[in-house]
Amino acid sequence: MLDHDSAQLFKALLAGSATPGTVRSTREQRAVVRAVTASLEAAGFKDARHKADILVQLQAQDQLEAYLPLLRHAQCELILDTAHSFGAITSSTVNINTAVDRVAKIVFALKAFSRFDQANAMVEADLRDGIETITVHSVVGSGTTFRVYLPYTTAHA
Repeated sequence: MLDHDSAQLFKALLAGSATPGTVRSTREQRAVVRAVTASLEAAGFKDARHKADILVQLQAQDQLEAYLPLLRHAQCELILDTAHSFGAITSSTVNINTAVDRVAKIVFALKAFSRFDQANAMVEADLRDGIETITVHSVVGSGTTFRVYLPYTTAHA
């Protein structure tokens, strides 16, 4: 269905969608889609809004000129929908991996915090260390500074 050049463009479109993009607010996203829609309408494309939505989701809005051959292809709708589906799968996989990493960190933090003694004897535990471990590993994201202002306190766990 795709000649060599179109297949290379399709691969580039997929590769662009797999790279982390700029996080935009909904308002910014709509503005970008409107701008791409206007560009596609000016170039004479039908269903420009739908194509613009897909191109923006695939992070291809900055390379419209490069993807014009795909947009002019007889099977453009199928090509864009397929690329969009692959992009959705890639994005979902990244989200799942992120969630698994977060859960692993929470489990690690909880295991570090909970100290179970086989003899059921109480042992001293540093509360500040436990709170920091759980909070830093499970709640606080990257780029966030977390400080605990607690005096050194022990408790029996």
